[in-house]
Amino acid sequence: MLRPLCATCDKSDCDYKVRKIPVEPFAFSEQAKEEPTEFELFFRTVKAEYRYILHVKKGEVVYESLDRVKMDTGRRSALFRRNTESTELKGIFGKLKISEDLSPTLPRWV
Repeated sequence: MLRPLCATCDKSDCDYKVRKIPVEPFAFSEQAKEEPTEFELFFRTVKAEYRYILHVKKGEVVYESLDRVKMDTGRRSALFRRNTESTELKGIFGKLKISEDLSPTLPRWV
């Protein structure tokens, strides 16, 4: 999901270089160091608001999802869900095929 967000850059010579995304666990609690690091991102277009959720533990994606709320109707729909066991494409993504080689790790940006 992070690669497509980068691809929306409108510069032909984008300053953003692909690299490994560092994820450090919460440092103020011994218990939290063993829990996944959680990210939640909201972004809006003219037609919809999206919520992207990412949970990462030791560089591996343990949960990921994307939901959409249409601005004109307020209708919420799940677009995809992924955990360590399965990946489900829903809504407008339901017609797409899932790569069998889907990596559990975060992308290595060069």
